[in-house]
Amino acid sequence: MANNVRHQTISAPTANQTASTLLAAALNVVFGGIVAWELVRYRFPGKKIIDALVDLPFALPTAVAGIALTALYAPNGWIGRFLEPPGIKVAFTPPGVLIALTFIGLPFVVHTVQPVLEDAEHELEEAAASLGAHPLQTFSRVIFPTILPALMTGFALAFLTLFLFVPLLSVFAEAFKKGWQAYLAAVTEPDAVSAIKLTVLTAAIAVRLNLVFGVASS
Repeated sequence: MANNVRHQTISAPTANQTASTLLAAALNVVFGGIVAWELVRYRFPGKKIIDALVDLPFALPTAVAGIALTALYAPNGWIGRFLEPPGIKVAFTPPGVLIALTFIGLPFVVHTVQPVLEDAEHELEEAAASLGAHPLQTFSRVIFPTILPALMTGFALAFLTLFLFVPLLSVFAEAFKKGWQAYLAAVTEPDAVSAIKLTVLTAAIAVRLNLVFGVASS
């Protein structure tokens, strides 16, 4: 009996950790593939900024990333304030953890798929189109088999990284929740709260952009 209780106590958190990580890695494959496709195949204003923002999880410390995400999804955050009236809670909840994991794992898929798309032979796509294949057939029979190994590699990298990161995120979220609640209780002026949030997010983005464009210019 004691062994069964001990087994359940250990396996339940591990199962939740594995399920959360698998779901986040799967979302990374979907969104990461779309982002990589858009960055490689299209030109649009702000492309370099989006490319830099993809790398943001690599540059941000865990604390800064946590503050930024909480600033967005807290009850009085930029996004959370719209979710609060219908009773949707994201910060410090399983959906919030899933969003954080997806944010952290996205670069692994994007940067694994990007080089493959850049090196892909466009002649094959043109040949398929000339033979009467519509875009969906071209993607499923020509493009997707080409990028599938990269997607699987990105999934594996994201899964392994996020699986190790979940326990740290859980511990950090519990401690950070108490500090964040005390912070909200101390700061009551809406303008002051907005100013602090904007400062944190602007500083985080500025650091990453400086790293990217600074290295490029040098």
